[in-house]
Amino acid sequence: ARWLKCGVDCATGCSADSEHCSYRETYSEGSTIAGRWFDDFVEIDDVHHANPPVHARMGCHMNENKLFYTQRANGIMGLAPSAGDMEPADTAARPTILQDLFRDKTNVRTEVFSICLATWGGRLTVGGYNNSYHKETVQWMDMNPSHYYFVFPEGIFVDAVPPASPSRGADFGIAIIDSGTTYTYFPPLIYDDLTAQLNGFCNARDGCGATPEGAECFRLRDLTTDPVLF
Repeated sequence: ARWLKCGVDCATGCSADSEHCSYRETYSEGSTIAGRWFDDFVEIDDVHHANPPVHARMGCHMNENKLFYTQRANGIMGLAPSAGDMEPADTAARPTILQDLFRDKTNVRTEVFSICLATWGGRLTVGGYNNSYHKETVQWMDMNPSHYYFVFPEGIFVDAVPPASPSRGADFGIAIIDSGTTYTYFPPLIYDDLTAQLNGFCNARDGCGATPEGAECFRLRDLTTDPVLF
């Protein structure tokens, strides 16, 4: 591993000592990280799979606050696209480790990656997806990758029962897919409608095994179980 020095390869600014290429990122809920870039080799998956290492650029946090300081996760993996529709990392203003992995044309066949979220573990696949983990056929939808992954959902509802507007159609607007965001943000009309649906759903099912706390929270009656009834 080696630190990235200030110079033509540093597009995000220099540290106070003018020796190291630095970064700073602030997120929607107010958390901030700051540190220095370095170069190293990345190898994804378990050792026994012997996946080839790929040269990539990563960041070492020197400062972090709020949720970054208190949460159990000890890092963040940059999966966001650049402003230029997945342009190569060496031409992007803010390089990401995903773009570095895509540059390995020998071992990564296409600019496709997939994330499987799970209570324990999960799986990140670069170069495609694994059908054996899917219970149903993959559903494809339009997306605009520019700094974020913008998608255009038609609605959101509880228990597969479409409600009346405003949570459907043009009023819904656009959405951003982000695997690392702690909270989900909705426009007020969408949020109020979704909350009303959830309350109605649980009122008809013994409170979904939970007791309401305030206007927005629930506490499970049996703390040894998961919220599987929601």
